[in-house]
Amino acid sequence: LIASNESTIPYGQVAQVNLHKGLMRSTLELVNTGGAQNIKVQNIPNAEAQQAKALIEQKMSGVG
Repeated sequence: LIASNESTIPYGQVAQVNLHKGLMRSTLELVNTGGAQNIKVQNIPNAEAQQAKALIEQKMSGVG
């Protein structure tokens, strides 16, 4: 049985992006300013997680 959960928050409600790196895989945590739960994306290859963090931070700052 495969299950999944999907959550979204606007870039304007992301306070910060935390990257928790493991040996080969990482977890991205999007800290929500809107009072809802933070979003965690787990088991991402380290290089992809770093790229995703940079992209999200770029969108948060309004560049790109």
